[in-house]
Amino acid sequence: MWLFDINYSDLPDFIHNIPQTTENNNDELDKLRALSLLSPKQVEKIGTLQSEAILGFITGEQLSLDYFHPNRIFIDLLQNVVESEAPTDPELQAAAIEQKQGYIYIIDRRVADRAEEETSPEDILGAFEIKDGRIVPNSYQPNENYLIFGNNGLMQLPASLHEALIEALMSLPN
Repeated sequence: MWLFDINYSDLPDFIHNIPQTTENNNDELDKLRALSLLSPKQVEKIGTLQSEAILGFITGEQLSLDYFHPNRIFIDLLQNVVESEAPTDPELQAAAIEQKQGYIYIIDRRVADRAEEETSPEDILGAFEIKDGRIVPNSYQPNENYLIFGNNGLMQLPASLHEALIEALMSLPN
């Protein structure tokens, strides 16, 4: 994860509901930090830090739940990547074969060591329906309660989904 300093005035209109917490001077009031999966080199390569590449904004001195404001545009892109790419993941396909019927949940790796029944809704990205050991096409149901930064930390995707998300971010039109 990378932090970028940005000007509050440069944000798209839909993001202006982020509180400005610094009151000392106008220069500080206009700045906040954006959290992204893209490195500075990757941002330089594509030319700009696009809205879709921003996980959220930090309005305080530290990265904490109190000062983090998630970016809905990033969450929507993330869910689209999970929906399109997860069914091709070999681990997910193997789990579907083993389970045979029902639903298979995409769980954030930040809680990978927990049993599924101990997993909080904020750590579940969504679910696919499984029939006859196969993922049902177009059955993905995103979890509206998923948090990219929650009580268990920042999101940690399975490697294949992380790579697909980075690829999607790098191929966004300028």
